[in-house]
Amino acid sequence: MPGVAIGLRPAGGAPGVLAGLGLLVVFALSLSWAWATLGLLLRTPQAVMSAGTVVLFPLTLASNVFVFPQTMPGWMQAFVNVNPVSHLVTAERGLIAGQAALGEVAWDLPGIVVRGHPGRMHRTSGLRDPAAAYPLAGSRDDAEERRAANRAVAVSAAGLAATGLAELFLAVLTGSVGLLGDAIHNLSDVSTSAVVFLGFRLSRRPPTERYPYGLERAEDLAGIGIAVVIWTSAAFAGFESIRKLIEHGHTAHVGAGIAGAALGIIGNQVVARYKLRTGKRINSATLIADARHSWLDALSSAGALAGLAAVALGQPWGDPVAGLAVTAFICHVGYKVTADVVHRLADGIDPAVITAAEAAAGSVPGVIHAHARARWMGRTLRVEIEGWVDPDLPARGADAIGRQVASAVSRQLPQAGSLTWTSRAAPD
Repeated sequence: MPGVAIGLRPAGGAPGVLAGLGLLVVFALSLSWAWATLGLLLRTPQAVMSAGTVVLFPLTLASNVFVFPQTMPGWMQAFVNVNPVSHLVTAERGLIAGQAALGEVAWDLPGIVVRGHPGRMHRTSGLRDPAAAYPLAGSRDDAEERRAANRAVAVSAAGLAATGLAELFLAVLTGSVGLLGDAIHNLSDVSTSAVVFLGFRLSRRPPTERYPYGLERAEDLAGIGIAVVIWTSAAFAGFESIRKLIEHGHTAHVGAGIAGAALGIIGNQVVARYKLRTGKRINSATLIADARHSWLDALSSAGALAGLAAVALGQPWGDPVAGLAVTAFICHVGYKVTADVVHRLADGIDPAVITAAEAAAGSVPGVIHAHARARWMGRTLRVEIEGWVDPDLPARGADAIGRQVASAVSRQLPQAGSLTWTSRAAPD
């Protein structure tokens, strides 16, 4: 209203202004789970306000609200360009000015989707990635895999949010710490879904001079967020269980609690199977880790159910003991997920992959000897092969052998997504 009073006339008209307000409301609601979680974890309103300030200040000040990102230092631009507030502000400005494209409303800044890198490529071939010279005959559809991953994340987040809220209501009603831990774990799984979505979104960015391999590894880094959430859930569930065991807390409405635990088992099993199937199909370690997290939630629900059944049989200690058992399950899966994430980030690989790659290269006529290395970057298995060839062979012939090696690797390692071939002169 003050803007209209001083002469501002939105070019987008009333529809643009209303659309902007609607987008703002949707954005606020999408973050409401974070403040609800803080409210449950922290004991006083002052603590919630302090924690919220720590989050809000960087999001609002390190954005494009007040300053053009182009005028900021490079390290700050990297954060501003992925800051959700920056994407929101760009979309709002476009809607009100009547210039918003669909990509802006979907929180895509202009220039994120880059169609090639003119002026930055090597003049010899126009290709930055050496692996592009030796394409693998695979049938992988990256766009379809991303759609499948985003669909799995969205469906699971909606299902877990509904399950977690229902369990949370019943946990407050019954006073069951086992059910409370399970509800918090389900709601935390919604946050891991957001982390997984962000990882997939960042990983689609093409290579640049600063990031010559692109950001495929963002999918693996998202696994760190999942591990952190799992360990945080373990600490919270263990604390609440020990507190109730010491204070001899009371559990009421046991029947309603048992129904909530059963709902948690069913909901989490359905979500876990869906994400696990999708993760295995697209070779996404992060989605598989998230599926294990959901499977863990089903075990948590089973533990809560056992504790409430013990209470119904006249054993009041059953609920806190079940909570401790749930905590132990959480720690076990947290260890496995953390180990898998660290293994990926440390470039760990199945030795059979190296053996198969070297055998494939060695089977090509003209390759005297071969050494191979491989690592996963997101959903892409990158294979690097050094092949020793006849020292008198011209470079064109060595390249031709490299393309034959690519064909052999495609047959023996169908999961390979990238091959870098380097020819060496065999010793006399």
